[in-house]
Amino acid sequence: MTKIQTGFSRACGIACVLLGFGLTAAICDSQEIKESIAISSRNRVEATRMIPLYYSRDTEKVIAMVRDPVGQPVAPTRSLKGDQQPQMQLYSAPVDQVQITVAGEGLLHLRGPLEGVNAITRMVYEIDQPVGQIKLGFHVAQFTVPDDAAVEGVHGAVDLYLSHARQMSQKSQQLFRTALANVAAQCAASNPGRFEEAFFYGPCLENIRRLSGGNVSLSVAMLDSRDILTTLFLVALANQEVRQQVVIEFQRLAAVELPKLHEQYQQSIGGNRDSNAAAPSFFDRFKGGTEKTEPSEPRSLDYRFSQTLAFLNTIGEQSNSVHPIQIATVRYQLAAMKLRQSELALQALRSDRMLLTLTSSKTGSSPSVPTWSGDVMDAASFSKLADSVIEDHASHVLDLQEILRSEVATLDALLKRVTEAFEEDMRAQFWKPVLADLRRDSGKWKSRMGQIQSTTLLTPDRTLARVSPGQVAVLDRPVRPVLLQEGLQVAQGLAQEADALSQAGAILAAGNALAPGSSGYLAKAGLIPTPGQHLEKLADTSERITVSVGDDVAVTPVIQPDGFSVAFHLMYAHTPKRDDTSETANASGVQRHIVQADVTIPSLDLQEVSRFRVSLNTEEQGSGVPLLEDIPGLGVMFRPRRVTASMTQENIILVGAVVYPSAPSLAEKLQLAFDQSEFNSVAGPMATGPHTQGDREDLAGWVAQTLRRKAQASLADERFPQRIANPSGPAVPASQQRPIFR
Repeated sequence: MTKIQTGFSRACGIACVLLGFGLTAAICDSQEIKESIAISSRNRVEATRMIPLYYSRDTEKVIAMVRDPVGQPVAPTRSLKGDQQPQMQLYSAPVDQVQITVAGEGLLHLRGPLEGVNAITRMVYEIDQPVGQIKLGFHVAQFTVPDDAAVEGVHGAVDLYLSHARQMSQKSQQLFRTALANVAAQCAASNPGRFEEAFFYGPCLENIRRLSGGNVSLSVAMLDSRDILTTLFLVALANQEVRQQVVIEFQRLAAVELPKLHEQYQQSIGGNRDSNAAAPSFFDRFKGGTEKTEPSEPRSLDYRFSQTLAFLNTIGEQSNSVHPIQIATVRYQLAAMKLRQSELALQALRSDRMLLTLTSSKTGSSPSVPTWSGDVMDAASFSKLADSVIEDHASHVLDLQEILRSEVATLDALLKRVTEAFEEDMRAQFWKPVLADLRRDSGKWKSRMGQIQSTTLLTPDRTLARVSPGQVAVLDRPVRPVLLQEGLQVAQGLAQEADALSQAGAILAAGNALAPGSSGYLAKAGLIPTPGQHLEKLADTSERITVSVGDDVAVTPVIQPDGFSVAFHLMYAHTPKRDDTSETANASGVQRHIVQADVTIPSLDLQEVSRFRVSLNTEEQGSGVPLLEDIPGLGVMFRPRRVTASMTQENIILVGAVVYPSAPSLAEKLQLAFDQSEFNSVAGPMATGPHTQGDREDLAGWVAQTLRRKAQASLADERFPQRIANPSGPAVPASQQRPIFR
């Protein structure tokens, strides 16, 4: 349950919305029905509901909707002949108010009529749907080279290293999918006609069949796993024996395939290391060190996938051991089935109520309804009672929605854990070692790799996220005086140091002659000069520079329909600021770099988004001693030395993405989602009412049966329930017909 932003809490406050419908007292002949209507009326007068917002998306729209006044509903009108008036109208009443307050963090407290509370709850659920989360990482790597020619070699080298890490990551995902397919094929071959029972956890399979109507084969869909997230979820849903077989098969494939790719990588970087090696310096050639540097010891490959396999293995070695994902999936499936059944029952009640109202308005009849006690109930009272039962059923559906949201949140947390485990294995086994190899080998090239600046952020789907880190560095740049002046200062410092040492020796000798062992007291008293203090003063002349670096990243990621890739609009800005304490000009460097682009990246991948090059060529020389600096030949002793700097910086911006899916998105892939046509063919159009106890359950059942019987009696043919019988007498013109919605 995410926290609602402070601005949202202030904007929410206490809002009143004109929603809901009042309920007048119904007049009927049965005492039981009168009591039920009275209870329903009291419930409609005042109701409360706490709505947790697990994913606070589009909260401004929620406030705009609940604060927008809604006028009194207008009853539909029809042109009928004579005194024919509809006897069973859709009920409408004066509009009431619903009070909305923020309770704690991430909770909306609704108080008011039951109809208004339910209406606002439905609006919140429609807008605040559970979605997945996305983690984005922005990495800026900097390479410094002496000239532009050396930059060209950096391009191919960086691409070579990163492509190997990407290839190892993609190959590992492919091997996991292959292991799942191999084990599933073996399971299907050894258990003909019973593949699902032999592969999956029993309760999960039973719920899948109930949700899909029992007429859909699962084998084809289960074998078609296109992304690693679905693969890991399928492996977790398998029974203990099958899951262990998949793990063993994956380890076997990884031990065969991954070392081959790693060996090719070692050979390629060995050749690249020799081609980009820097030429030996003058001192190396003078010392005879012109031979090539011995290559570093090759790095051993790690393909244990310890984090992922540790999560998939359950506690206990029994064949019937249950994984936490299996338990969470079963609870999610049961909550989804209860919600779908209640929604179908509510839809049937509303359809029958609308059909009966439309038919009675056309025929002009005034039906009466017999009760269980033998009394007769008029149509108006039964209409009010039916509205009461329908609204209670709608409230029960909202309660089931809340239960489903809690189960979705639990399953989402487990799915995020297994995704994080696989992500950590990819980073620890492939990406980090490759970057370490790149940094190690770049020290032997003509280029030098600096620090990698990384910024990560975690945000829900379709939500704006922004991060703006800043750092401050204080640099000391020495100020170089005239060369002759430096020499004189150094000579003076050495002379002062020699004089101080001679004085210290004389003082120590005199002190020991007068009082043996008094040298320690003389040092504490400060009578003995500190060695090196005169030379230390020469190194104190410097210029202090303050550098403030700020990076601003703004992004709104959107999970793509495949559920495995993410698209986002990236706005990246790099703005360093320099504040010098002296009057000299600022140092050269990148003043501002902005990247604005639309990017699409698959999950668990790292791709290059931008690459920019900066050439730094500076030449500084201060003023020398007047007149003396102009003497030919000898004037160089009276001029400050020329300070030149020439280098090229290559900056590479890399972006990585990880998608943490939600349970509903995976449910659609695995046929866990509800199929209404198949369910209707199995359960039939008539479903049970809300699971309440006592007389209210009997009353709801009686109302549902009565509505169904009256609605079916008004139909022309039971084979075509969508066709309404033509009423006796002239038909209403099409221009005057208006649809009736509740």
